[in-house]
Amino acid sequence: MELFKCPENVCTFHQVFLGSEEYDSSKSLQMVMNELGHQKRQIHILKVDIEGGEFNFFEELFQSSNEKQSDLPYIRQILFEIHLAPGENEAPSQRTHELFELFRSHNYAIFHKEANLYDAQNVFEYAMLRLNPSFFQSP
Repeated sequence: MELFKCPENVCTFHQVFLGSEEYDSSKSLQMVMNELGHQKRQIHILKVDIEGGEFNFFEELFQSSNEKQSDLPYIRQILFEIHLAPGENEAPSQRTHELFELFRSHNYAIFHKEANLYDAQNVFEYAMLRLNPSFFQSP
């Protein structure tokens, strides 16, 4: 795969094999953020495409944000692909509902979604925007 190159002074793209460090070449998101000096910074866009690993990834991300709130950056937008293949212990709809509840509990709202044309019944693209907590309060 050819590495994407952003135009200078426009964006920075880091292609990393994210994982739980079980594989020699994988790194946790926390490791990558530490290497880049992104603690306590704002990340404008985090694009995640990990072919079915998104459920575990976001659960770990938000769990670590609860434990180490001061070290994690403020992520404005999260773009990701979701795969609705059945899990081992639960229906895809239940796991998906729990994932979006997790986003909601961290003040993210969907601002865009579309079916992935590769597998339009099981793969969807989502874009989440982090909002002020008051957005989610009843008037």
